[in-house]
Amino acid sequence: MKRPHPRSAAILETELKLLMAADALNRISMLPVVAAHARDVGTQETLTARYFDTADRQLSKRGITFRVRKEGGGYVQTVKTAPPKDGAALTRCEWSAPVDGWDPDRDLVAPAAAHESLLRKIVLGNRLEPIFETDIRRDKHLIDLPAGPLGDGAPTGERAVIEMAIDRGTVAAGGRKAPIAEIELELIEGRPDSLYRFAMAIAADLPVRPSVINKAAMGWRLAEVPADSSELTSPTWVAAPDPKWTKRKPISTDDALAAVVSQCLFHLVANTEPAREGVAEGIHQMRVATRRLRSIEALFRSVLPQEDRDRLREGARMIAAALGPARDWDVLQIETLPAGRLGAGNGTTLQEEPAWDALKVAVEQRRAAAHRSVAAMIDDGAFGRFTIWLGWWYESRGWRNGCPAPNRLDRSVTALASKRLAAQHRKVTTDAALFATLDTEARHAVRKRVKKLRYSVDFFSGLYKTKSVKGYRKALKSIQDRLGRMNDAAVADALLTNLCRDLAAKADIEFGLVAGRTIGWIDRDAAEALAATDKIWNRFRNAEPFWR
Repeated sequence: MKRPHPRSAAILETELKLLMAADALNRISMLPVVAAHARDVGTQETLTARYFDTADRQLSKRGITFRVRKEGGGYVQTVKTAPPKDGAALTRCEWSAPVDGWDPDRDLVAPAAAHESLLRKIVLGNRLEPIFETDIRRDKHLIDLPAGPLGDGAPTGERAVIEMAIDRGTVAAGGRKAPIAEIELELIEGRPDSLYRFAMAIAADLPVRPSVINKAAMGWRLAEVPADSSELTSPTWVAAPDPKWTKRKPISTDDALAAVVSQCLFHLVANTEPAREGVAEGIHQMRVATRRLRSIEALFRSVLPQEDRDRLREGARMIAAALGPARDWDVLQIETLPAGRLGAGNGTTLQEEPAWDALKVAVEQRRAAAHRSVAAMIDDGAFGRFTIWLGWWYESRGWRNGCPAPNRLDRSVTALASKRLAAQHRKVTTDAALFATLDTEARHAVRKRVKKLRYSVDFFSGLYKTKSVKGYRKALKSIQDRLGRMNDAAVADALLTNLCRDLAAKADIEFGLVAGRTIGWIDRDAAEALAATDKIWNRFRNAEPFWR
């Protein structure tokens, strides 16, 4: 939705970006939901834009976009601020004004600078240079979304007007080009959940997924490619946002639930494209986001409709089924295998070097196959339908419909948070007393309970005094890191053992020997980690529970 910002001449823009395969993009205009609700046949326009930044990329580092775009017979200069790290729809301030040509007009930045002191410092105090250019053919339709039911796959809702832009084209920088194929849904009138409602109707017929990566992000990736390389830089992964919502006290359970769902949704969607392209940390962060979603289902179960709980579990399970193996092979190839080779290297002969390389190649082949499974999961329509539903669920607070205890939604979340933290803490302290007697499978279960407690602490920490939270979180992190090290060892042991068995017919004795050396090092490292757990568990038991 574009509306004047109360403190300046800025416009607030709310849009949802959808990605899909190029062939699916060509079918959008023919979908029943578009044909039924498009105001007219739409318009076509060609949009060429140049994006500017300082030599040291001060704008892009802060997510600020500065462009000049040729529209029809004129030029328009636009500045956009970075969107907040929540949800999947982008809501941000923008300032636009006509200019005489491609050169930026610094004087026109003044209204923006009055609102954003950072813009004043960067734009008015530095030389701006063109970094990349986009050339887009845009098919634009106004969609009159009716109140009530919309069709299969979409919930009922209020009336809204949405501008649907179907963009095809290229982004170019440094002599390189990359294709652009996406849909932008911009809210003109109505509530933000209407964007997701319309997207859900589209997703019922085509495999689409939400994205927070804009055209500028692709342009910056192209611009960062070294002159002697043809490979794009990897998309940037995103860590879990800080839980800043709890600074506003008291906060209701309803508002708290909306805040943590929003954070998890952004964390999930922001890492989808990095994970799809095989970025190891993107896969890891997407997996963390999925686990945090499952924690929400457990923490807020008393106020969630059973249907919503089931949908959260099933969606998280679908995503985790692809991410888990990929993460396991990433850790083995990137962390465990190099450390194992170094740790097992004493006595390695030159004749064993080819076997080490063969082991690395065999692991990489399985890792690549796991990455392809992640990409296939993301491209599948089920993933897009789940993430779009999650966005609608957050924006509309869909849990209110069918809530088993609606009166609890208005209560302060602090009592619920303290209850859940205390219960999880009791389970983990019981695990600590028995840990030395547990087998590998049981220790893995302990690790999962520790992670759940860690996510709960992250969600609710802002409700309590910072100093008391800090010591508890530090002790909990030490346990989580140590158990993670032991789990990585157990997983690597199993992967390598199965790999050696599968390749036994092809491998020579050196291959089996170097794999055995690595497994031996892994087992010794796990034993050392286990021997040090008593001290770390004692530190955790002595940490003061901050919620009491």
